[in-house]
Amino acid sequence: MIQKTQIVHRLVGISYIKNPKNKLQVNHIKGGKTDNRVSRLEWATNLENHNHAIKMGLKDNKGEKGGKATLSNKQVLEIFNSNLTSSELSKEYNTNIFNINLIKSGKNWSSVTGKKYQRKFITKQKIIDVFNSELSIRLTSRKFSISENVVRNIKNGFTWSSVTGKKYIKTKRLSDLEMEQIVGSNLRPKEIAKIYNLSSRTVYNIRYNRKKMSA
Repeated sequence: MIQKTQIVHRLVGISYIKNPKNKLQVNHIKGGKTDNRVSRLEWATNLENHNHAIKMGLKDNKGEKGGKATLSNKQVLEIFNSNLTSSELSKEYNTNIFNINLIKSGKNWSSVTGKKYQRKFITKQKIIDVFNSELSIRLTSRKFSISENVVRNIKNGFTWSSVTGKKYIKTKRLSDLEMEQIVGSNLRPKEIAKIYNLSSRTVYNIRYNRKKMSA
């Protein structure tokens, strides 16, 4: 019966409705699948048909039923309740850190997690405290209830440089000698970063990668 209904509304469209843009699907304007009157039909693209179905309440676009969802509801809840870092979660669930942060903040998947997104306004004092924090990126993020990405941007001067006075410096190409000096130095990463005009994060990465290669 369903197949017959689909055939009828398409035949009506082909026979009686103009299709100057050569759209591929015939859409039921009022959402009634058995109402095949000419005045109740229109040509539409796949996207237009999909969006219309959501608008009419014929399709659920929330959570894992969304057309572009790459995670299941169960996975989203696991991510939301996890104590792992965004980077660790990104690798475990094969999605990017940006998606993890959107889930955690409630900006995405709020219908699943129940978390409502609230825009956070950071005070100047908080920015200075984050910038001067001696804690790791992860612990600073937890202490001040902001994402690791925000902490990293404040630390390296990519954002809020007018408050911290830190100018963002693009990572320069280091010579092999400079790399060895950084790896072998007994100075703290923050001190090395100032000497070579690098971010502390870059110094950490250089040391970690060299140790990994020599292991």
